[in-house]
Amino acid sequence: MRDFTATDLDALVERGCSECSGKRFTFRTYVAEVLAVQGGEPVGKAKWAYDGEAFLEGVYEVVCDDCKRRTGSTDCPLCHASGGLSRALESENDYPAPEACIGCGASDLGYFAFVPAEVAWHGQKSDKAKTSTAPDDPGFHGFRSDCRACGKSSKREHGCPLCGSRAAEPDAAT
Repeated sequence: MRDFTATDLDALVERGCSECSGKRFTFRTYVAEVLAVQGGEPVGKAKWAYDGEAFLEGVYEVVCDDCKRRTGSTDCPLCHASGGLSRALESENDYPAPEACIGCGASDLGYFAFVPAEVAWHGQKSDKAKTSTAPDDPGFHGFRSDCRACGKSSKREHGCPLCGSRAAEPDAAT
């Protein structure tokens, strides 16, 4: 699904599935969420931290809900490294939430991570994104923290936040 765009989405929902013409789909995508953390531990529920463009860029599979036809890619949805999707889905997080701000030492941070999510499309509108991936699960990939006190940010420095590839290091700022 490399470079799945708004034009691709519009064409898909207009024409329907190429197999059965169905117009109900489940999109599997990697998107950003933000967790409030204190002392490196999550507090409260995660909130989505992506826009429509980021949703589309992260799409790695589309499933027709009627005939179950799957279309997708095995490349990393973020940096497009060959075979990167399985590494992203199966690997552990290598950028844990910091315990404190690198600038002022405050422990109240916003912690951003990419997580796999599903979004169902039923003809006219989509459901809210859903994920069951938690910080300790494979597929969860932290990439940035923002201090709520001073605003200083820190981020993962090297390699793709999803698959670890160093061949194409994307800008991980959402």
